[in-house]
Amino acid sequence: MRPHVIIGFLCLCMTLCWSCKELKIVATDYSGNETSGDGDSDSDGNEYSDADSDSDTDTDTDSDTGRDSNSEIDSVTGTATDTASDTHTATETDTDADTGSITDTESETEDVVTCDTEGKIVFVDGSWHTLAVNGVDRRFILHVPDTYTGIHPVPLVIEFHMIGMDANSLWNYSIYRSVTDIDNAIMAYPNGAETAVGKSWNVGNCCSNGDDVAFSLQLVDYISSKACIDRSRVYAVGNSMGGGMANRLACDAADVFAGIISSSFDLDKDMATACTPSHPITTIAFRGSADTFIPFDGGPGEVTIPGYKQLDFLGAYKSLAKWADINNCSGEPTKDKNGCLVYGPSQCDGGVEEVLCVDEGATNHVGSPSIAWPILKMHKRQ
Repeated sequence: MRPHVIIGFLCLCMTLCWSCKELKIVATDYSGNETSGDGDSDSDGNEYSDADSDSDTDTDTDSDTGRDSNSEIDSVTGTATDTASDTHTATETDTDADTGSITDTESETEDVVTCDTEGKIVFVDGSWHTLAVNGVDRRFILHVPDTYTGIHPVPLVIEFHMIGMDANSLWNYSIYRSVTDIDNAIMAYPNGAETAVGKSWNVGNCCSNGDDVAFSLQLVDYISSKACIDRSRVYAVGNSMGGGMANRLACDAADVFAGIISSSFDLDKDMATACTPSHPITTIAFRGSADTFIPFDGGPGEVTIPGYKQLDFLGAYKSLAKWADINNCSGEPTKDKNGCLVYGPSQCDGGVEEVLCVDEGATNHVGSPSIAWPILKMHKRQ
């Protein structure tokens, strides 16, 4: 055989062998992660199940929507793709896996903060989780953005539902995901404790017996232990009674939460008296000037639950002034481009901000994510 033919044949063989090696490396990177558990509990004994209706019985359909809740898990990002619908509905799967995320070593720089993914799990978007809080089972739903990789720390936002609603309802209509997803923030939707008027929150002297501060803190610890969370950027958001719960966390858990958004709920007088945050904290409030349920100008609200004290509110402007006083803000608030009253970072301890946005003539003001989130996400826990 001619020498140049032999040389050509040997080069072809070497090329094929190298290609096989390359393919093996890729296959190992993308599928070499082991699946852990059966989806019933983690290594700490906390239950986490794929999302279903808020009941103790798992089914193959969501009881609120009636849709098939099967979903597929992306082997790289760990996010769930709903095979039945594009709507935001909590889904049910039986999958739990390690992160399986691939680090792009070429794009990484030395100053980029990353998470140690060993022992982490992939949270399925829309999955239900259960925590035992002082002997009581408390449940919440998780939202995981499609772009979450589990490598770089992301914000955590806890959104609290209104009185009489639940986590699944809020999951379906939450207005914040459209803005928080851009920053890869993970969101949690906890369930309030049962009362005579449905699920509610313990905002001090009202309106449930649930240990909701302990629940919130345990929820943050649990998610942070299983996902790549920036612990300096944990936030609470809520409307109406959910806003009241956000206010309470600003008062009682400023060592964990960097800031809050409270819509259609002011500080009540008892909470304001007892509010002594351990750190400066940013608060953003949205109020409708015609609100009588939580009176805009202050006074007893229309929130009445048998067995609980009626709340007596400071009012919108006095609540802003109280937050400014708590955070040692100087001077007077100024109006920003959105017409909101703002005590800016240069006026308050720790560079926090105290903000009040009023919708003239409105009753229940659900808030404006496009206004609030750009402010909130800039603040880190003090």
